[in-house]
Amino acid sequence: MHKATQKKLKWKWAGHVARLTDHRWTKTVTTWRGPPGKRNRGRPCTRWDDDIKKIAGPQWIHIAQDRQRWQVLEEAFTEEGS
Repeated sequence: MHKATQKKLKWKWAGHVARLTDHRWTKTVTTWRGPPGKRNRGRPCTRWDDDIKKIAGPQWIHIAQDRQRWQVLEEAFTEEGS
């Protein structure tokens, strides 16, 4: 699968998960921040939503509620580093 296609599918899935209104595990897992307390030394691991946050910002779940705005940002996401 082409990298641009993968990014497009990831973007669409992120928008879908952000717009879920019930309490499914997919949204819970996506927004989970891990256990509290000390982390190991070194650089933090890359999270699934880190590259989405680069384009849409840290409040991407709220931005995804507006489908038109989300679709405009999708083009920037799929073209970045394709």
